[in-house]
Amino acid sequence: MKTAKLITRADEVNVICYSIPGSNDFIMGRTPNGGWVVNTSYGVMIYSTNEMEEVYNLDLIESNLERLSWPA
Repeated sequence: MKTAKLITRADEVNVICYSIPGSNDFIMGRTPNGGWVVNTSYGVMIYSTNEMEEVYNLDLIESNLERLSWPA
């Protein structure tokens, strides 16, 4: 018999999304191990920081993208 997973407030994730100018893609958040969660036209993708910098022009100083890894 399959048991249901208990989801509590401790499992809450604070999500801040960033739209990507000139694209329908948007950055949805960060994974616990530092990956970038991006909703693309191909579906939800997880990129490393190096992959993100190859695909998108990230301005980590002028933006608040670090907020994506803040705890809820």
